[in-house]
Amino acid sequence: MTTMPSKAFTACEALYAQNPQAAEPLDDRDQTMPVSLGGRPHDLVRHVFQGQRVFYRLYPAGAGRGTEIERDGRVPAEIEQMLATARPLR
Repeated sequence: MTTMPSKAFTACEALYAQNPQAAEPLDDRDQTMPVSLGGRPHDLVRHVFQGQRVFYRLYPAGAGRGTEIERDGRVPAEIEQMLATARPLR
């Protein structure tokens, strides 16, 4: 049985697909995109693990710790709601 991606993961995928010019490479696999969530700046980092598994981390701008967003993972409802209306800052 195939599981559906979480709404938060789908929102992250859409941000990267619709705004590729806003993403900057971190290394040969990972990218970062500055986004506005509820009027506050955040960094949305796209990680590619072992060339196949994609997950995201959402960091408040300048923070060292973030929220991990996986395809089938759960995140707090407030983050999911903010991601639904997120926009790139570039």
